[in-house]
Amino acid sequence: MKRILILGSSGGNLYNLGGKDPKSLLEAVVRQVQSTTETEIAAIQFVAVDASLDFAKPTTAAHLWSWNGQEPVIIAEGTLKEIDKVAQEHDQKMADLIDSNQVDGLILMSADPAGTNKKAITAAIKHHIIAAGTGGTSMSNAQKMGLDVVAVSGTTGTTNETRAVSAMFALTKKWQIKYSPLIGGTDKDNNVASQNIWQNISLRGILMACLPAFITMAITLLISKIPGIPKSTNGLPMRFLTSC
Repeated sequence: MKRILILGSSGGNLYNLGGKDPKSLLEAVVRQVQSTTETEIAAIQFVAVDASLDFAKPTTAAHLWSWNGQEPVIIAEGTLKEIDKVAQEHDQKMADLIDSNQVDGLILMSADPAGTNKKAITAAIKHHIIAAGTGGTSMSNAQKMGLDVVAVSGTTGTTNETRAVSAMFALTKKWQIKYSPLIGGTDKDNNVASQNIWQNISLRGILMACLPAFITMAITLLISKIPGIPKSTNGLPMRFLTSC
């Protein structure tokens, strides 16, 4: 049985793509971990903030999520400054789990390898624990520290489900465990989603997800205006489209 430790936060861009609903985000990961009998949750440390960390202040409300053996639960709440302090203390418990050989892999979501997750990630490096996750800067920093990262997925253009599947696929492939993604939530999840459909829609999140397409289109149009560039019948640069 492989035991997986989930570490992270509601993040900056992640906040607009699932992080503002930490319960659903964590349950999406838990569903994938529990979709095979050969993996289970070891523990959870997740700092959820009531705003994107790109704009959050020390006084912004926050919660610390953990694992009670059956489901993700809130174990502390207060300001971001207060929760960061509690999370740093909790970080030692996560490191102790790793040191006692009770963790085989990490799933990171906008984690903080230099702060609230430093001890756990340092212990994972020491014991050669593999990791997968999301969060460009945080994952890059973890790799620089020496963490064995087997897969990194971006945040933009993803969902809680696709990120969870990506992380689990990478870990189980490394362990040579058969894994069939569990696609779609439970009936309870679907009912809640339908009841709160407008609350769950984030215009900023949608625009961020579309950003790569907007940038590509803008570059294409810009290149099409350069004199001497061969154009197709629809006016787009043939050389550019061929390279894509």
